[in-house]
Amino acid sequence: MGRISNTVNLARQSWEVLKADKELVALPILSFIASSIVAATFVVPLFFIGEEPGALGYVVMFVMYVALAFVTIYFNTALVSAADERLQGGDPTIGTALAGANRLLGRILPWAVISATVSIALRAVEQRGGMFGRIAAGIAGLAWTLVT
Repeated sequence: MGRISNTVNLARQSWEVLKADKELVALPILSFIASSIVAATFVVPLFFIGEEPGALGYVVMFVMYVALAFVTIYFNTALVSAADERLQGGDPTIGTALAGANRLLGRILPWAVISATVSIALRAVEQRGGMFGRIAAGIAGLAWTLVT
């Protein structure tokens, strides 16, 4: 239960930082824009690969998942960095939040690979497992979300 309460506490603190430092609302907006750009760069290749993607299609989809996970994790890290700075008595800005995320790039990328791998595995179970697969993937996805 400690992890769940820590997650709820961190989310609450991050929300308080957003309320106190309204300019940091730009971080989720920047995350959305960056995710949209990344997704758009993969739509064209996936479109040309077609319905049965084959090995190349799966590689492209995996790279897309990693890139999208990276963007999401990067901006979440920036927001948590800003929350931490505020809790330490500082005055976070978008620049300091991004600098905080930049310091952790070496950890964000491997985590994005793990996150993308889990997402793809859950999607495969959901698509190939019928009703049981959808239920199992839903439960596993919820557990993954709570743990991470």
